[in-house]
Amino acid sequence: MSTTFKTLPYLSRYQIHSDGSIYSIRYEKFLKQFKSTGGYPRIRLRLDSGDYKTLKVHRLVAEAFLENENNLPDVDHINCNVKDNRVENLQWLSHHANCNKLLRHYNLNQWSTEEQKEKYYKLKDQQKLFKKQTKN
Repeated sequence: MSTTFKTLPYLSRYQIHSDGSIYSIRYEKFLKQFKSTGGYPRIRLRLDSGDYKTLKVHRLVAEAFLENENNLPDVDHINCNVKDNRVENLQWLSHHANCNKLLRHYNLNQWSTEEQKEKYYKLKDQQKLFKKQTKN
């Protein structure tokens, strides 16, 4: 399968490929990505303003290839695999819908580590807070 690429207005030095790879036009090579603490692939890039910034790869792919007509804030991995940053696997969601999807996808009994359980409860708390804020 061939990949297509696009350039974002604030990252003209790079090509964002539909498979999640990032190409440096200046150095003529694909750049290495690293994993954040949450497991999301990230990359450090130089913005057109001259500043360096560490960015999530899935967000770059979504910004480059997916329409966001409703100005939704979250980029969701459809198959819940945060390493799969192909454009076909990404969609824009509201924060509320993204949290609901995550909670439905993961069953607390399947989680084996305390860290995963803590993430679950943190999401539940965020969801409750969001509901309170939207009621006011």
